[in-house]
Amino acid sequence: MIENISTPLVSFAGSGIAGFFMGMFLRRVLKFLVIIIGSFLGAVFLVIQWMQASQYIQGQVGWNRVGNDTLSCHFQLKLLVRIFLEHWEFPQPVDSQLDSWQV
Repeated sequence: MIENISTPLVSFAGSGIAGFFMGMFLRRVLKFLVIIIGSFLGAVFLVIQWMQASQYIQGQVGWNRVGNDTLSCHFQLKLLVRIFLEHWEFPQPVDSQLDSWQV
C-alpha cells in the first residue's frame, strides 16, 4: 500500500523540481533578451538624439545636410586610399585605380 502512495508523490515532486529549473532557465534567458533588446533600443535613441543635436533632424530629416556630410566623408576616404596606394607603390597609377572605384 505504501508503494501506491509513494509513486504519485515521487512523480509529483519530480515534476515540481523540473518545473522549478525550467522556470529559472526561462527567467535567465528572458532577462538576457530584455537586456540585449533594451540596449539596442537605447542605442537607437542615443543616435536619434545625437542627430537632433547635430541638427540633422529639425522636425524632419535634413537630407541635404546628411548628403553633404557623407559626401565629405567619401572624399576623405578617397584621399586616404590615395595615400595608402602611393605609399605601397602598386604597379598601376593611382589615378586609374581611383577612377575605376565607383560609389
